[in-house]
Amino acid sequence: MLLHLLYDTPENAIHGIGARYMSTEATTAPILMMTDITKTFGGVQALKKVNFDLKAGEVQALIGQNGAGKSTLIKILAGAVAPDAGSIRFANKEVSLSSPSDALHLGIGTVYQDPLVYPELTVTENIFMGRELRDRYGNIDMQVQVKEVQRLLQDLDVSPQLATQPIGHLSVALRQLALIAKPLSWKPEVMVFDEPTAILTQHEAEILFSIIRRLRDRGIGIIYISHRLEEIYSLADRVTILKDGECKGTWPIYQIEKEDIAQHDNGRGPSLTADQMIELMAGQLLQESVTTPGARSPEPLLTVRNLSRKGVYHDISFEVHPGEIVGFFGLVGAGRSEVARAIFGEEVAEEGEIFLNEEKVSIRTPREALNRGIAYLPEDRKGQGLFSTLSVNYNTVITVMQRLATLKTIVQPKREETLTQQYIHDLAIKTPNSRVNVANLSGGNQQKVVLARWLATQPRVLVLDEPTAGVDVAAKQEIHNLIIELARQGTAIMLISSELQEVLKLSDRTITMHEGHVTGEFPRNTPAHTVLAAAMEGGTSTTRMQTTTSAASISWRDRLSTMLAHPQIRPLLTSREFIVLALLIVGSIVFNFTHPTFLSWNNILSILSNVAVVAIIAIGMTAVIVTGGIDVSVGSVLALCMLIAAKVIAAGMENLLVVLLVTLLVGLLMGLINGSLVAFGRIHPIIVTLGTLNIIRALHIQILGPQWLTPPSVVRPLSLGTFLGIPFPFWLVVALIILVSLFLRHRPLGRYVYALGGNTEAARLAGINIRGTIIFVYALIGLLIGLAAVIQLGLSGTVQPNAGTGLELQVIAATVIGGTNILGGRGTVIGSLLGALLVEVVHNALITIGTIALLEGLVIGTLIILAVSLDFLRHRKEAFV
Repeated sequence: MLLHLLYDTPENAIHGIGARYMSTEATTAPILMMTDITKTFGGVQALKKVNFDLKAGEVQALIGQNGAGKSTLIKILAGAVAPDAGSIRFANKEVSLSSPSDALHLGIGTVYQDPLVYPELTVTENIFMGRELRDRYGNIDMQVQVKEVQRLLQDLDVSPQLATQPIGHLSVALRQLALIAKPLSWKPEVMVFDEPTAILTQHEAEILFSIIRRLRDRGIGIIYISHRLEEIYSLADRVTILKDGECKGTWPIYQIEKEDIAQHDNGRGPSLTADQMIELMAGQLLQESVTTPGARSPEPLLTVRNLSRKGVYHDISFEVHPGEIVGFFGLVGAGRSEVARAIFGEEVAEEGEIFLNEEKVSIRTPREALNRGIAYLPEDRKGQGLFSTLSVNYNTVITVMQRLATLKTIVQPKREETLTQQYIHDLAIKTPNSRVNVANLSGGNQQKVVLARWLATQPRVLVLDEPTAGVDVAAKQEIHNLIIELARQGTAIMLISSELQEVLKLSDRTITMHEGHVTGEFPRNTPAHTVLAAAMEGGTSTTRMQTTTSAASISWRDRLSTMLAHPQIRPLLTSREFIVLALLIVGSIVFNFTHPTFLSWNNILSILSNVAVVAIIAIGMTAVIVTGGIDVSVGSVLALCMLIAAKVIAAGMENLLVVLLVTLLVGLLMGLINGSLVAFGRIHPIIVTLGTLNIIRALHIQILGPQWLTPPSVVRPLSLGTFLGIPFPFWLVVALIILVSLFLRHRPLGRYVYALGGNTEAARLAGINIRGTIIFVYALIGLLIGLAAVIQLGLSGTVQPNAGTGLELQVIAATVIGGTNILGGRGTVIGSLLGALLVEVVHNALITIGTIALLEGLVIGTLIILAVSLDFLRHRKEAFV
């Protein structure tokens, strides 16, 4: 199967393995050579003339402490970072990797330590983003992509059903496991794995190791970065050690049972012991104390009874005593992290009780948990732990800033700095100073900063979810010693880890979970295989048993309930588009009871005609907002396009096509200006478009003057004409909806729009042209404004100084109400059309009853707030697979 994934045909696979790749023993020429690689960030030298080579068909480990330069070196190899000096040779040719796309096309694939995903897109779309499979028409061949991903997932022992699931709905570990399939579809010659097992359990890690060995056996060069030395000895042929940005050397790796491996070379040179590796990485031999004090009181500090949440965990009960470390171990999807979040008030349980010092408490928010002395180190460091754009100091003191302030209102920078420096020292955080942006630190040092934040709260109960994920050996030992010291001081610690040896080494008791149920509780020194077996218990098939109940005995209510619960029906009924459509229909019918003329054919035609301008521009606004941008200049651009169209007509150009061409060009020009300023100027789009809004409005008023302009009615047939009894403008809306929907769904550039809004960094690393995509969406909305301007000119017949005023708010309202996430990454043009219709129906209804304009603003504002609230609730209730 894997041959099929790596090569186009079995014949190519055979010739590829035979001709392109040879065994490590048969060839001495490296497939990859990096020479004198040097890189500096803000005065800090990350790499100092590092040399590294890799042979085809070998696994070479790259190890070092956090901040040693490992991630920088592989980002240079992946084209994500440019070196200051040095050269790279690939397949005996010197190459320049100026972008991730260059590396991908050469055949260099990378699995990063922190999964970079587009949350709203499916696993399949994430895997193929930037290099989509296309049919003969250039459209994305989604069926073929899904089948390929299903094969890849099966090879990773992951459910193929995940191929069509939004990746944002998966747990962090499942995201990582799914994304490991991504480079397998690249047909790579070199693959880089950066801490791929940091968030995987032993079971998933073994699956990954099997895949890596098969790739190695097929002649692919593997660079493997890990802080777990047992993995290095299990997988690697050679190991290269970095320390403080310098290469300490490269050694062969092999094991000789019951003998000192350092004294044998088998003709390959001396190997290293684990202690020697640690000493080379850290500069000293590290010591770790694993003696835990055990419970210091017979009375529990934290008691959990019968905690349940449907479909996630059920009937969870346990106790944690002061000074006790209770470990939780289970496979992905066991429900450990979800229980931890319930205790911290982040995801409230539906049933069960929580007691602190035998007092029943109700914890519904993290703030309540903190006030009661509970702290939680989250599993997802980047997504839930870090304020990545702020300093180390800010990230450390944010939870206790009020406590450090005078009278809890006036911040005290000196106190904050003193506390930050204390934790920088105690946790050995490697940073030039506390003012450095935390995003510039290595992954392990970022983890230490998050840990420092929660330690600063001086918690009574400390919940640690994967506390050593992605940290080096030295940092791991420091964190282990710190956990033990906290227990000695009387802190009750709940430790969640996917690393079984870590759980067994630190925990006084270990609780195993499987598919949301507790499957065992074990004292210290229980054999690892016993704990692992309990964690893998209860693997009953989730396939529903077929019943023999006759169809006649099933009631219509049961049938309806079953139908509504169908996995393809339920998402449809809960989608924003369906909700807005239902609101439109039900609301219109109810209003028609009191005002019978509301649903008259003439009024419906009026609504369809009047909605066209907002709906057309909302199509473009959907694309802009999905990328994470916004355009508040649409009203001013529309006014300018109307004015120039009127001037052209007044000058004697009474030709609809000429007028339309002129307004499209003007709108396109304005869109290109906005897009270029956002893309190349790196200015926030609301600032750019707010500036152009005022500039264009001033230009419009200057050209028009105080009077109105009423051109000949050359464009009125387009605006007021009908086809089959339906207004022409609405037919245009329908045609555009179909075209843009197909484009966004089936063309690669359309998918890049969603990728950019889902995760800009992931899009960059996937080789997507970010600037080009940004310019495209602003050019698109500019073109659509030009079209809408002709329709609006025909409807109004005049150009006024205040033309288009307030239009941007109507368009944004329609887009957001229709389901487009204001933060980007999600939205459909069909939803925006429904949103525009709802806004126009509200407007029409309020005119029908003769109400004031203020009430319209109140209604539309309420709808916007409800729409945003629905988005919030949707994310809060998303179930982790």
